[in-house]
Amino acid sequence: MANSIYQPLTPNGRETRLITIQPSDNPSSPIECTIRNILLDDPPRFTALSYAWGDPKVTALPYLKGSKIQVTTNLESALRTIRDKMDEADFWVDAICINQNQCVKGLFTLIN
Repeated sequence: MANSIYQPLTPNGRETRLITIQPSDNPSSPIECTIRNILLDDPPRFTALSYAWGDPKVTALPYLKGSKIQVTTNLESALRTIRDKMDEADFWVDAICINQNQCVKGLFTLIN
């Protein structure tokens, strides 16, 4: 997966990913995010959002690191709702921060 938006996590389990949602005062503007790995020993302030609602076949395409990613329309709506008008905001969103391509039979692998 050479063009993956995900950087590998360290195998010691002391790291996770956060997305930073770019601000917008226009509710209909595209959702733009960046993703980065952070150390859990000294994490920045962030909000967690666990999101499994919605039909996985009905999707939207927000931008993550300049690439469109596929998420449920309900998640895309939630991202619009939590997006700030003026400031960037950090979030841990399981459906995005966990590399879904690395999930094996419902178990998450730490090596990606």
